[in-house]
Amino acid sequence: ERGYDLLITQRVHSTILDIEDMGLYGLITPLSWFQHIRRPSGKADVNAIVFLGFIVYWYTPIIKRGEHKEIISTRKRFAADLWQQSYKDLGGSLGLSLQQVRDAVALLKELGLVKTQLRSVKWKNTRLVNVQYMEPVVKELKRITHPV
Repeated sequence: ERGYDLLITQRVHSTILDIEDMGLYGLITPLSWFQHIRRPSGKADVNAIVFLGFIVYWYTPIIKRGEHKEIISTRKRFAADLWQQSYKDLGGSLGLSLQQVRDAVALLKELGLVKTQLRSVKWKNTRLVNVQYMEPVVKELKRITHPV
């Protein structure tokens, strides 16, 4: 019996280490979001939840660490003051249709979890209008992530 427990412990430990070695990073999806981000039917809106995780990922810093894991520097993941990506590109990144992305953004805005801005920008000598920038509303994000 003790040998079996040891084998299970070693297998789990080995699996955890193997997963850690994979260097996974990306979307963060707290389970509490499934209680707060819901459709009018009362069901969790998984598309909006995944989309919010994607936005939060883009607002996490890139951290450069030294030899002893100390933080040397941090920087943002995008060039402008706010993050920008087209609905089409977002749909492609997340495997969602254009309508699914629009619905997710509309719900997140309605819930006060995301703010958007439309801007005119110059890109490669061309003026682009209605370029959408997005940012999470940290106060509301904290409220649904760590409910009291």
